[in-house]
Amino acid sequence: MYRRPVLAASGVALFLSVVGCDKTPKLPTIPAGGTVTYNGAPVANAQVGYYPADPESGRTAVAETDASGRFTLKTPLGSTSSPGAMPGEYKVTVLKMAQTNTVSPADMKKNPAEMTPAEQKAMMDKNLGMPDDTSKGKENADSSKFKKMQDEKAGLPKQYADPTTTTLKATVKAGDKNEVELKLTD
Repeated sequence: MYRRPVLAASGVALFLSVVGCDKTPKLPTIPAGGTVTYNGAPVANAQVGYYPADPESGRTAVAETDASGRFTLKTPLGSTSSPGAMPGEYKVTVLKMAQTNTVSPADMKKNPAEMTPAEQKAMMDKNLGMPDDTSKGKENADSSKFKKMQDEKAGLPKQYADPTTTTLKATVKAGDKNEVELKLTD
């Protein structure tokens, strides 16, 4: 009498264990990646973004470069990601954030509350990478000097960081190697 429901439940359990019941949607991604160099040198710790040329037909894929400039793309999907990128044409961005923290360990031990306003300003200017003439209280007549210095600290020309200005492009196709060499120059 109870045999039929037990057999049916066993059959459903067996089916689910073989097929699985993962409700996480899967994207049709393809392995893709490459290397980033700037003036011939590998670029480490840069963020690489693949932005679909047609936003209606794809998703953005992202990666971070390693010490040799190598990256492997992944496509974010909610709280997870799928390895690779979806097939299509992409505008490629490369962004490396400036590391401007130049405060020395000796400065870190100082209590700002015990510093004079001039010492506080000098430490802040040093931390922000301000040119010497501004840290001495002079008016910065050449703001382009500071901007150029900040761009140099970032290490990469800004054109590559924005999908609307980048000249870098890539195509991801099924069956292709999908490895690109992103050669950045000034």
